[in-house]
This record gives sequence, structure tokens and C-alpha cells, in this order.
Amino acid sequence: MLSLTTTTATAILTSTSLYGATAGTWGNTWSGVFIVVLAVIVIGGGICFLLLHHRNKNYQAGNDRTHETYNGVMNGDDLLEGSDERNEYGAASQRTNRQQMSSADLLMVERMNKYIKDHISDPNLKIEDLANTVNLGRTVYYEKMKNLMGMSPSDYLRHIRMEQAKELVATSDMTISQVAYHVGFTDPKYFRICFKKETGKTPSEYRQTAHE
Repeated sequence: MLSLTTTTATAILTSTSLYGATAGTWGNTWSGVFIVVLAVIVIGGGICFLLLHHRNKNYQAGNDRTHETYNGVMNGDDLLEGSDERNEYGAASQRTNRQQMSSADLLMVERMNKYIKDHISDPNLKIEDLANTVNLGRTVYYEKMKNLMGMSPSDYLRHIRMEQAKELVATSDMTISQVAYHVGFTDPKYFRICFKKETGKTPSEYRQTAHE
């Protein structure tokens, strides 16, 4: 009987030890899983932040490059009549961008900008019209514009409309609605939205700042 009791006690202790070891193993396993998941979340969040930051920098750089290229390929009196300082800057940008762009690309951009200038008031101006002007298919033209200007053809067209709108708002006596119609917008309210998105100011605020 004593021997049986001793054996039973030993078995119970052994089972308890095994349970404790197993429980400890499971505890360690779940702790490890939690740490790994937490690390993945932190690393993933960091990667997402870096990608978004890089995307914003590229977008801003694309806008800056578009503005410089636009000024560089246009002659001083082609689309906007500016101050001597602006024309001097435009001439410097023109020389720089002419060196960076191939002759074929330069000719394409100049022809496209002239077409936009001649039809700037047309609200029905289409991307297909611009592609046809430079003798390119829509897909090839889209890729070419993304490479040269850093934005889509529709964004570039809106950018040029806004460039002339800014000049007219700042220097002319035209009403805001007249400016909107002149640069191809059919809805002055939508024009105001696009203008503020482009400049950070409403047309009225932009005009007031220009006259100060």
C-alpha cells in the first residue's frame, strides 16, 4: 500500500511538472507570437509612412518640374506677359530645359503649348486634340507627358489654364467670372475651387495680394 501510494504521488508530481512545462512552453510561444506581430505592425507602419512621404515629395517635385519646363519652352511673350524679372527667369529656365530636352520633345511641347494657347478659352478642349496635334496616340502621348512633365495631360492642361488665370487675376480688370470663362471654365464656382487648389488662395485673395 505504501509502495502504491508512493508510486501514485510520484505520478501526480510528474504529471504536474509536465503540465507546468507545457503551460510554460505555450506561454512563451504566445508571448513570442505577440512580439512578432507587434514588430510587423511597427515595421509596416514605418514603411507606409516612408512611402507616403516619398510619394508627396515626388508629387511636389513633379509640379516644380512642370512649372520650370513650361516656363522654359515658352517664349517670353508666347502665353503670359510678365515683368522683366519673370522674363529673365524664363529665359534662364528656357536655356536649361532646352539643354535637357531632346529636339523632338522640345518641338512637341512647343507645338502643344501653342495649340493650348490658341484654344485656351475652349471648354471642350480634349486630350485627344492635344495628342493629335503632336501626332501621337493617346497612350503614347500620356506616357510622354508623364515622363516630360511629371503629370497627366489633363493635369497639365489645367495647370496651364491656371497659369494664365493667375496672370489675368493679378494684372487685368476682368471679373473673376470673366477670367474663368477666358481660360476655359464653364462654372466660375468650380474655377474658384481649382484656383485655390493651385495657389492656396481664392482668386479675390490672390488679386488683393498682387495689388499690395
